Amino acid sequence: MLKYRNTNLTRAGFLGVVLVLLVIAVGLQPERLISWATGIRYSAEFAEAGGLSSGNDVKVSGVKVGTVTDVTLGERGAVVTFVVKDTVRLGSQTTAHIRTGSLLGARVLTLEPAGSEYMGVGDAIPLSRTGSPYSLNEAVNDLTTNVAATDMTSLNQSLDTLS
Repeated sequence: MLKYRNTNLTRAGFLGVVLVLLVIAVGLQPERLISWATGIRYSAEFAEAGGLSSGNDVKVSGVKVGTVTDVTLGERGAVVTFVVKDTVRLGSQTTAHIRTGSLLGARVLTLEPAGSEYMGVGDAIPLSRTGSPYSLNEAVNDLTTNVAATDMTSLNQSLDTLS
């Protein structure tokens, strides 16, 4: 029974627990670990987040090149942090837009690379070069503006003529 009281046994047990935890972490989040190790992190300022959340896709020309890692509140709106593959080069005049990516309404961050120089690691796309999606509030405001401008008397006259 004395063979189980060695200090090497404690060290081996500790290393075993650490190894098991690392295997579990790598097994549950392999894509996140790979993108963390090989991706380039950028951010963009938006007037509103428009339903974008962590884990949404980042696309360039319809091809997935990364993922959104964080959406936080900044001084002038929402700040979206995202990671793209290190093979994708974004120009200094790159624009970012939040768009609908599927029929079910999943949001996607689309990038349009532009500019002669490249963006540096951690650079931000300013609010002036970003676009938020068409929201329900804007749609209702447009509807009220269009309905208010309708000439009701001529509309009634036209409907009477049709009937």
